[in-house]
Amino acid sequence: MFDARLRRTKDRVLYRVAFALRGVPPIAITGAGFAAGLGAAWCAARGGYWAAAALFWFGRLLDGLDGAVARAAGTQSALGGYLDLMADFVVYAAIPIGIWFGLRDQLSALARDSKRHGTQGEQVDYALLLDGLAAEREQGITIDVAYRYFS
Repeated sequence: MFDARLRRTKDRVLYRVAFALRGVPPIAITGAGFAAGLGAAWCAARGGYWAAAALFWFGRLLDGLDGAVARAAGTQSALGGYLDLMADFVVYAAIPIGIWFGLRDQLSALARDSKRHGTQGEQVDYALLLDGLAAEREQGITIDVAYRYFS
């Protein structure tokens, strides 16, 4: 339902760019989008989440552009559509894997900090992810305690 309307809007926005790029092989644009998506996964695995987000959205732009270029040049093919779809599937699988690798180091640091500063005994204290005020933690002050004190 939304796909048809969104596709018309996307094609209208990308038409001029696609018309100007109609000499570029659409598979090259697919490959560039695929490379950007894998680069996003790699950046996420290294903890560079802003770079990963930028590369991911750049790859999505290229993903929308390859089909528009193929339509503008009159070179649409089933193979091109298939390769585009397979590239999308690989990128969509690689992104969460990259995020997991990036978070793995942070989770091990959280487990280490939980043993030193946590309030959950031997378990991981996920509140440490949100709690940056060491003085409050040392004094046992929580938002709930402060709210009751000042109200």
